[in-house]
Amino acid sequence: MKKNSALCLLLFTFWSCLPKPGAKIVPGAGLTDVYSIRFTVFQGNEKQSGRLHWQDDGNRARLVVFGPLNQVVFELFVQDEVTLLMERSRREFWQGSFQSLLSDLWAMELSYEELRAIFNNREKTIDNTNLRVECRRDAHNGEVVSALVKSDDVTLQMLVTRRQKRPGNVASPPGLRDYFRRDLAEIISRKDFTHD
Repeated sequence: MKKNSALCLLLFTFWSCLPKPGAKIVPGAGLTDVYSIRFTVFQGNEKQSGRLHWQDDGNRARLVVFGPLNQVVFELFVQDEVTLLMERSRREFWQGSFQSLLSDLWAMELSYEELRAIFNNREKTIDNTNLRVECRRDAHNGEVVSALVKSDDVTLQMLVTRRQKRPGNVASPPGLRDYFRRDLAEIISRKDFTHD
């Protein structure tokens, strides 16, 4: 019995030291901002909600979008506004601009740099007259804890549930050799954030 307990403890210790799947940060000289964000989008009479796991090292970003039932909806890799959307379960991908993704998904004209500016305390630098941004800040460190981004008919509400800096850089996206290119509309049409 003691041997089994010791073996289980040893295996658990070994397992806990292994890199976690999805922890796509590789060793490097920089620091990566890591956010967990809950979001809700109000568009007309519809409401969509989910969660976002966001890693940004200042050069490349990785965003994993979860639906309301905590299932991965898709994964995004962003570099210089060029966005690679991967739907791993169907082995499909789309590539284009971040702004066109949000425009097709939620009819919101928001670039990746504008989104990043909100959470890097630079929301005043956003020069997009179609957007209104309201931020609530932590009283102690001044970091954004929630943001409201409004355009004509769409409101995006984001709440930061966790924020940290980790050493290293965001890993490059995996190869696309076994993936099929699809139109964005085709991929998005199958995704559900639970419309209310």
